[in-house]
Amino acid sequence: MRGGGRDGQVAGRTSRAVARAVGVRLLLALVLVSVVAGVLTALGVADYRSTWGWGAVGVGALVGITANDTFTRASEIDAATVYGAGLRPGPDRSRDAGGGLTGLGVFLLVGLPLAVAGLVVLSV
Repeated sequence: MRGGGRDGQVAGRTSRAVARAVGVRLLLALVLVSVVAGVLTALGVADYRSTWGWGAVGVGALVGITANDTFTRASEIDAATVYGAGLRPGPDRSRDAGGGLTGLGVFLLVGLPLAVAGLVVLSV
């Protein structure tokens, strides 16, 4: 039986998938912030530390806000949603944000730490 087995084996694979998804997203965000800060520093616009700090706060906020597909599904909002039924996933939509990671998980494990790191860099 594929994917079966004991619960510990399935949970171990799921936790590794989540850790991999968090690591990849965090690494991509850090690389993006560092490259943009480096380019702005090379152009003489601002110093690297403050550019990196504000960039990390901004990217962390954007990652946290756009972690799920609520914004992309704005056209699907109907009266049932307004009156409390909520957005129902369609057949082509998954409830997770990739790798078993939900929107809340992306916010807590990627967006928030990135924003906090930016604030720490700015306060030093």
